[in-house]
Amino acid sequence: MVGPFGEVLVLDWGVAKRRGEAEIRSRGDRAALDPPAMPDPPAAPGATAAGTVLGTPGYMAPEQERGELERIDERTDVFGLGAILEALLARVALQRVPPPLRAIVAKAKAPLPEQRYASAEDLAADLRHYVDGAAVLAHREGPVERAGRLVRRYRTPILIVLTYLAARALLLFLAGR
Repeated sequence: MVGPFGEVLVLDWGVAKRRGEAEIRSRGDRAALDPPAMPDPPAAPGATAAGTVLGTPGYMAPEQERGELERIDERTDVFGLGAILEALLARVALQRVPPPLRAIVAKAKAPLPEQRYASAEDLAADLRHYVDGAAVLAHREGPVERAGRLVRRYRTPILIVLTYLAARALLLFLAGR
């Protein structure tokens, strides 16, 4: 949900799950080394049980839809973010979606987790590259597309150089008359 000032409001973390202690220990997190202050509270009435498939079709990664808990990680969230990006592009794009953005969505929503961005930060970095006019890691651009991107990115310096060269050519032409 978006608030009145454009801020994003989180409405429900009801399906969020905490990583297992063994998995956290294997990553070497500092929190895993400290004993818990108190035991986990008992499950609340209506809480989702482990292994329950719950989510919105089309926004859930394939491994999530199949209930493969052992395969769910950050890349599962990346799939959901890719689905949200795809929905946003479908709603706001009055023209066709540029190939680099389509490639970002395709990589985020790849069917296999190992084909996706490793984290939301990696997805965000590729989106920043696109916004900044830099090459997008998910998209292999051809020479014509690369030239077009560079011209768009460096439009002002290119126009200054071309204006200078045109003025120089005009002065040389007038001097030769």
